[in-house]
Amino acid sequence: MNGYEIIADSYRSLIKKETDEKTKIELEKKIKILDFLATCDAEDKCYLFDSSAFNDIFKGYTNKVVGNLLKNEDINQEQADRLRNSFSSILDEISAEEALKYRKSVNYKEK
Repeated sequence: MNGYEIIADSYRSLIKKETDEKTKIELEKKIKILDFLATCDAEDKCYLFDSSAFNDIFKGYTNKVVGNLLKNEDINQEQADRLRNSFSSILDEISAEEALKYRKSVNYKEK
């Protein structure tokens, strides 16, 4: 059993107790996606990302990070624009698999 299956099963338990119809529908959608992800290997997940289905979400995260850097005055507007353009174009330049290899090769510490 992988992590996706564990989370989906916990949502299944929640649904049984849930009385709010909207919450039940949200949980059912999450279960559907988690069940699907449980069948995916790393290569499948890269294909999903490369499909461009998540580009807008990725760009939203990028904009949030850049906005935070601007707010904290860590960068100026010109640098912010360059960062946004770089992140946007990188989606077309390298595959998700290449990005994962690069992430693993760079020496940085996660918080």
